[in-house]
Amino acid sequence: NVRELKNEMHRAYILAEEVVDAELLKSMPTVQPAGASSGSGLDVQPGTPLADVEKQVILSTLDKFGDDKKRTAEALGVSVKTLYNKLKQYRAEAGDESD
Repeated sequence: NVRELKNEMHRAYILAEEVVDAELLKSMPTVQPAGASSGSGLDVQPGTPLADVEKQVILSTLDKFGDDKKRTAEALGVSVKTLYNKLKQYRAEAGDESD
């Protein structure tokens, strides 16, 4: 619907470091309302901590691009260094949980 399109365009504008075009919009993961199925693998419920949402978006985008970190960083509008730092943080957190 129009409201969702407006929200997606606004999100793309905020996240993009380049001109927003159809290709960039296709590469962006979407967040569906609770109960909706997008097939994207994202499961975001009201009250989910923002850090958890960010992690889900990063990991699903990385999966979408076949672990291509450069394309993932471009799609997310972050530097490759930022992406590597986030992935390092997630590995450290996973290591802490197994101890």
